[in-house]
Amino acid sequence: MIDFLLVPFQATQDAEIAQESHMHLPEQSSLVSLTNPNELKGIFQTIDMTIAMRFMN
Repeated sequence: MIDFLLVPFQATQDAEIAQESHMHLPEQSSLVSLTNPNELKGIFQTIDMTIAMRFMN
């Protein structure tokens, strides 16, 4: 079972922090990169809760 699904929406801005988060939780997380809106919609139809955030330096 995956506890955390990391989905970087903007690869140039989000991929690095998503990868770093995944490295800290390798057994509890999965990192996926999708650009197709229909595939993204499909993922969000299968999860229980979503927490979205923007990380700014």
